[in-house]
Amino acid sequence: MYMDGEGLREANIPVSDLDFASLCDDGYLILCECKYQGYCMKGGQERLLTSIVDNNKVGGAVLEIWHNARVQDGAESVDVANCLVNRAYTQGKWYRFDEPLTVREAMLKIRNEHTDGGRR
Repeated sequence: MYMDGEGLREANIPVSDLDFASLCDDGYLILCECKYQGYCMKGGQERLLTSIVDNNKVGGAVLEIWHNARVQDGAESVDVANCLVNRAYTQGKWYRFDEPLTVREAMLKIRNEHTDGGRR
């Protein structure tokens, strides 16, 4: 199944999908958007996702993830845990990690930094 928001966009109602999210025990939110390698989120989608984490009372992060699989109509799956994070957003700014990180590594790093090593 494919959800199409074109009818809403034609009515000037901005919409976006979300590839996946993770919620820590204390409410810290990590939103993730997957793009084919070399592509980035468009302005409206970026503003929507960053606004969600900026307005979360505990805070959050957005990860822009790159994959290189040609996925069409669900014919192939993408192992998200091993995809690379292109960039991350938290505390009002975008940044890139010092070294390439997989989604799994980045999510563990962010979660551990947020929760003092996972103890919260």
